[in-house]
Amino acid sequence: DATEEFYEGDEEFYEILDNAVPPQIYPLGVSAYKEFGEGWSLGWITEYNEEDNTYEVTFEVDDHSEEYPADDPELEEIIDAVYTVGMVNEQAEMEDEVSEDESAN
Repeated sequence: DATEEFYEGDEEFYEILDNAVPPQIYPLGVSAYKEFGEGWSLGWITEYNEEDNTYEVTFEVDDHSEEYPADDPELEEIIDAVYTVGMVNEQAEMEDEVSEDESAN
């Protein structure tokens, strides 16, 4: 799997964004996270169409793909969700560790 994940504050991510050729804002491989009926699914930007300025995002759920115009606010939301969900998961893991440590004492 050649997909690389980036995290908020990751300088390499911002460098990639800076080097994306306009009008393309997001490079291929950027992660996205969207809620479907069966829960949240991780996805990636898998294609950019310069002619109509759209992105294709492919999600793990049934290898499902969706197309988003570059200026669609939902595209930004599903990309931002990767960082939001990641931070929530990290917080929950830290709380679990503290709880386990307290139980051991």
